[in-house]
Amino acid sequence: MTTHSEWVLEELANLVYLSSLPAEQAKKIDESAPALTPDQVGVWLFEPKKRPRGSVAREISLDKETGTFESGFAEVSRVLYNRWADHRKPRPEERALMVAVTDALKQAAADKSCLVNKCGEAWCNVPLKGMPNPHVVMSLEHNAAPIDRSRPHCDYLVAYQETNSAADCLVALELKGTVHTGEVVGQLQGGARIAEGFLAQTPAVKFTPVVAGKAHRDRIAEIRKASIRFRSAEEPIRLIGCGDPLTKALERR
Repeated sequence: MTTHSEWVLEELANLVYLSSLPAEQAKKIDESAPALTPDQVGVWLFEPKKRPRGSVAREISLDKETGTFESGFAEVSRVLYNRWADHRKPRPEERALMVAVTDALKQAAADKSCLVNKCGEAWCNVPLKGMPNPHVVMSLEHNAAPIDRSRPHCDYLVAYQETNSAADCLVALELKGTVHTGEVVGQLQGGARIAEGFLAQTPAVKFTPVVAGKAHRDRIAEIRKASIRFRSAEEPIRLIGCGDPLTKALERR
């Protein structure tokens, strides 16, 4: 039983992976390690249940894409990381904006067909449920997007105003099945560069770079060290999973 680390699960995953390789190749990797077939390993996740109080146990299988058992530790890492990101740089209240960020994004789109009402594809979707209204979403992957497509760019820009403060906010969103730090940083930085051009008449903007996808613990550690420059400020990257609402990246904890 492990409650605070996935090292044991990762080693089990390695042993299961060895069983899928030809014997000679497996020996070259680790001659002393026993190989376990998937039917020889059972992993169960115990999750809390409120009513009646207790736990629900469910079996989890090996994720072939990441090579690990999806134990839930990654979600805990995301929550802790985003809490750190939220406190890394205090964000002041912003008022008296010349051009609202939602209007600025609309004006930047000469062809309005790049303005969409969702973020995501079948393989990775980020619902917009709970986002303040009005909000505007521009797909930078759309052929009508007013950008140089040969340069790095994120998938979406999402503009909105905070409900309580009316501060103008912009999210640069990149969708990834599996997060690779260098690629993600380049694409989010490209999104920030594009946004700076679109928002020249909007002097005060809260900018949040977000990546949605699977991130191994090592990748989270790498992303913690990275940041995205927007105007003169360095902004930490927020992490959410595919299927998580965008509001999850914007919560203040």
